[in-house]
Amino acid sequence: MLHGMQNSIGQIQSRAAATGTLLMSEALISSDTALMLQIDKAPDEMRAVLSALNVSVGSRFVFSGTRFDQPAISGYDDLMAQVTLAVGGSTDPATILAAIDGYFDAAPGGGGFIDNGYQGSQTGSNFALVDTDRKLGTDINAGSDQLRDALKGFAIISYASQNKGLGATTLRELTRAAGMTLVNSENQLTLAASAIGVQQESAGKLSTTNEAESSALKIARNALIAADPYESAAALKEVEANIETIYTLTARLSKLSLMDYL
Repeated sequence: MLHGMQNSIGQIQSRAAATGTLLMSEALISSDTALMLQIDKAPDEMRAVLSALNVSVGSRFVFSGTRFDQPAISGYDDLMAQVTLAVGGSTDPATILAAIDGYFDAAPGGGGFIDNGYQGSQTGSNFALVDTDRKLGTDINAGSDQLRDALKGFAIISYASQNKGLGATTLRELTRAAGMTLVNSENQLTLAASAIGVQQESAGKLSTTNEAESSALKIARNALIAADPYESAAALKEVEANIETIYTLTARLSKLSLMDYL
């Protein structure tokens, strides 16, 4: 789970960095024709980001929180229809940007992205019990603040691609704003990746510890089997139970899936 999330965030961050810088540059120096060619690429970029956030690992959608049986975000067409509805036909770039900001930044219950675009759980965390007193996982999902700015940036330029009749000046301003939003989203994406990385490191350390304990228990088991069976029966049973516990914890670490173990 954690590995799949980290890969997806890495993909989004790479796209945000490359696309954001390019859009800011294009908005400043490109001809209208060249700018339109760049804007035309936006829907494919947006679809790739949505695909990364709807990734599933072991039939579980990892960015959906505890509602892991369904994709985290609605499809491209549905999401952009919601953005278009939020804009409401405005033609002024400042008004368009304010409407898109309002859609993505609306709190739960405000009728924005969290309520209608994000399909995962708004509460609850995707943690797994991996030891008697320890959980590993993350509360990051596709509705988290760390990811929404990147989505907003791609949505702005995608809206521009669907509304070329707005005029060159307005489209240029939307392109500039989209680029700046994407560039600024990198810090939040880095924070998300770092938080998941800490959990990955902890999972790796626990796996190493479990492997060492398992090896030691197997050695003890073999020694007991070689001894008098009547004298070692009770001790053997205890060792085998400990080995089984280690196997269980290792399986939990490999899956890090909440519902399998709660």
